[in-house]
Amino acid sequence: MIYLVDAGASRRQGVGVAVCRMFARHGADVFFTPWQPYDRNQPFGDDPDGPDACLKDLEAESVQAASHGLTRPAHDMMQASHRPVRVDRLS
Repeated sequence: MIYLVDAGASRRQGVGVAVCRMFARHGADVFFTPWQPYDRNQPFGDDPDGPDACLKDLEAESVQAASHGLTRPAHDMMQASHRPVRVDRLS
C-alpha cells in the first residue's frame, strides 16, 4: 500500500494538489494539509474552495483521502518532529 502525506496542497492549480492527484492515480491514499494564509499573500492569490475540490478529486480516484487545515505553517510542524513518522492508515 502507498500513502502520501502532502503539506501545502491548497490551490487547484498548485504543485501540492498536482502531487496529490498524481499519487492518487497510482493508487496511493492521500492525507494533505492546506496552508491558505500563505497563498493569500502571494501574487497568484488563494483558492478558497481549493482544498474541498482537491478532496473531491481524490475521492473520485477511488482512494482514501483526508485533509486537515493547520493553524501553523507546515514547515513549523515538520521542524517540531525529530524523527519521521510512519502513517499506517488514513481514517
